Amino acid sequence: MHVDDNLIVGSKMAIEQVTDEIKKIFNVTISPEATEYLGCEIPIAKDHTCGWIGQPHLYKKIRAKIWMYR
Repeated sequence: MHVDDNLIVGSKMAIEQVTDEIKKIFNVTISPEATEYLGCEIPIAKDHTCGWIGQPHLYKKIRAKIWMYR
């Protein structure tokens, strides 16, 4: 079985604890920093205090349609 695209968010210690437990059961590959998830972009602040998950390409399409009717 193959499962991918899982996202864990939290403190570094909490993430390490969860991934250690998962590794006891499953073979996993862990990316230290996600920049994309399920087609969404994930820009993270340089100081890692916050991030945003979104699909800017969809926002651009919606914005273009809204401006078309103004």
